[in-house]
Amino acid sequence: MYSKAVAMFAAMVRSAAVRLRAVGENPESARMAGISPVQVRYSALAISGVLGALAGAYLSLGTAHRFSPEMSAGKGYIALAAVIFGKWNPGGAALGALFSVCSTRFRANFRSAASS
Repeated sequence: MYSKAVAMFAAMVRSAAVRLRAVGENPESARMAGISPVQVRYSALAISGVLGALAGAYLSLGTAHRFSPEMSAGKGYIALAAVIFGKWNPGGAALGALFSVCSTRFRANFRSAASS
């Protein structure tokens, strides 16, 4: 039962990804294939807004437990650098983000070891 649900979700995500990519690469061809580029773009915009809001909520409530003006401290630029480092490929961007996180944790651990 669960495998069927996972398979249906994977098929839905895959078709949504194909539609999004088609609209991004050539909206006119997507329109000819029966895909509404405007609807796909607004859906992607809404989903990215929700994910951004969840990330901000996690940053302020999950890690710091309070809000401060310098909370993000350039994390958006680090994310952009990870995407460029990954050559605009999701797998490469994930590796770039992992490298950034590991270097940040190493620096934090090095500072705490040096101060004690």
